[in-house]
Amino acid sequence: MVASARQVISEAEVFAYLLDRGLVTRSAVVSGEVRVVDVSRRNRNFRVVGSGGLSLLVKQGLIRDGFSSIEREARAYRLLGALAPSARAGSVFPYAPRALAYDTNRDVLILEFLVAAPTVRRVHLTRRPPSRAVARLVGAALARLHRYVGTEVTHSSAESLLGCGEPGVLSLLRPGLTLFRDFSSACVDLVRLVQGNIDLGENLTRLQQDWRTDAMIHHDLRFDNVLLTGAIGDSAVHRRHVTFVDWETAALGDAGWDIGTVIGEYLGEWLSSIPGAYGQSPEQLLHLATRPLDSVQPAIVAFWSSYCKKLNLEGATAVEQLIRATRFSGLKLIQSAMEQVQRQARLSIPAVTLLQTGANILSRPEQAAEVLLGFGRF
Repeated sequence: MVASARQVISEAEVFAYLLDRGLVTRSAVVSGEVRVVDVSRRNRNFRVVGSGGLSLLVKQGLIRDGFSSIEREARAYRLLGALAPSARAGSVFPYAPRALAYDTNRDVLILEFLVAAPTVRRVHLTRRPPSRAVARLVGAALARLHRYVGTEVTHSSAESLLGCGEPGVLSLLRPGLTLFRDFSSACVDLVRLVQGNIDLGENLTRLQQDWRTDAMIHHDLRFDNVLLTGAIGDSAVHRRHVTFVDWETAALGDAGWDIGTVIGEYLGEWLSSIPGAYGQSPEQLLHLATRPLDSVQPAIVAFWSSYCKKLNLEGATAVEQLIRATRFSGLKLIQSAMEQVQRQARLSIPAVTLLQTGANILSRPEQAAEVLLGFGRF
């Protein structure tokens, strides 16, 4: 086990820590060319931003229940070839930031921080409809990740470094005491709704039984964890790049979950634009959305087409994987519902809408792929 919070790095200690490792210069610190910003959430995170040169993200794990997500992330970067001994070293997997060092004694990971790279989430707030060109980039990058095990590294290497894992939302029918410890009262109410829906319970059980370990997966591909560099429009494709960040839950797992997460993010943008939608079916909500479903469907299709092209998926194999990913997109919506009420005392209308739509997708994935995702008849 790595060292825990007994050796926590404070904001005031970050410069000294980096100076000892030669990652910042004393003159840059004295002149004020670099500054430290505390952006801690689950772990202790510090952005070290300079007026020129390399900017850094310093992450220190806070061990909880005997587990460090930062240690897991460092292992993922090592597997991807991105944990390099120097800032100039490249990555075998080009869609991850460079990891400059990992301190096993203090559980500190130092990453390159991409200052000018907005997240896909942020870009989508100002761009309507979502860019199909960006969707294609995400699809191609994800395909590269999913073929990484078997081409760049062995299955056993990935399993020994990262282990196997499935999303916690699959355990909603029988959540453990650890989950209940973190649940708000609204989360508990949502769990009761899930447990009271027999069809949904059966579909969740089936999805858990069908879980595969066929790829290295990012495991948390929400749009906040996908960065864009270069141009963002639909031209000059060669100047754009995507980078996946926050690999804290990376594992050997089901490729369908990563795919479904991205699709679920697109659907979530549609659903979140619908005001006051309690108790209505998705078909009844179409005219209420400020971001209509048909505005996000082309991006979903572009993402999936790019993914298939990169992996040479076609015919019945592609259709089977799409249906599995569609089911996982429903699971992603249920996960998003849980996250929305994580700190709330009462259920919200948007959370119930996400739950209802996710349950509908799980019940009829073929119809959902055709109608909701915009693929039409297979």
